[in-house]
Amino acid sequence: MAAITLSADNKRFEPAPEGVHIARCVSVIFAGTYDSEWKGKKRKRTLLRLTWELPLALKTEGDFAGEPFLVSKTYTASLSEKADLFKMLVAWRGKKFTDDELKAFAIGKLVGKYCQIQIVHEDVDGTTYANISTVMAIPAGTPLPPGKQEPFSYSVVEHTQAEFDKLTPKQQEWVQNSDEWKERENGEVLTAASGGADKKSHAQELAEDDIPFVFNELEYYAEAPLDRRMRRRCV
Repeated sequence: MAAITLSADNKRFEPAPEGVHIARCVSVIFAGTYDSEWKGKKRKRTLLRLTWELPLALKTEGDFAGEPFLVSKTYTASLSEKADLFKMLVAWRGKKFTDDELKAFAIGKLVGKYCQIQIVHEDVDGTTYANISTVMAIPAGTPLPPGKQEPFSYSVVEHTQAEFDKLTPKQQEWVQNSDEWKERENGEVLTAASGGADKKSHAQELAEDDIPFVFNELEYYAEAPLDRRMRRRCV
């Protein structure tokens, strides 16, 4: 039986069921940089959010009954070995990164990729939430069910209105509170640390598909902080 609880505004809330699920990444959102505090010290954190759909776990309640559950997790944009993002990606890939892969890792190619996700429930003030406990590689030969959501990626640095419109209202509000968005609103120019984008041939882009999760959108660099340490590849 599904766990149905009430949220703070008294709306019925159905969390994704506990257990291990086949999951498909449907969005990667580079949300920008924000003020935060850790152990009493103020600092900046650059954040990105991944969202997965669970094609075989369908909602049973309300207007969206029969639709797959969506689950999300926010990560600090860091590829250091101690970072949660790095650990998750290694578990998803089922192998460690090579030095060459880490030099230019493009997180955007996670979009549309499949994995396994373990969901655990947590009760907070009477509401049951579905939390992502673990992301894992899918065993070879596992049938992959088709997804329903249209995958997309968005970066506040490489903002386009078309991609921004795909965000939910809450996600749009979140992005608009970032340092990068505020700088854009103030007319400041956001520059990439790489000094500009390198143009590459379509053949080169296809060759790079051999590197897991590399795609032609956002490149991230492990040797520098990820906020604004990116460039857009030209195709």
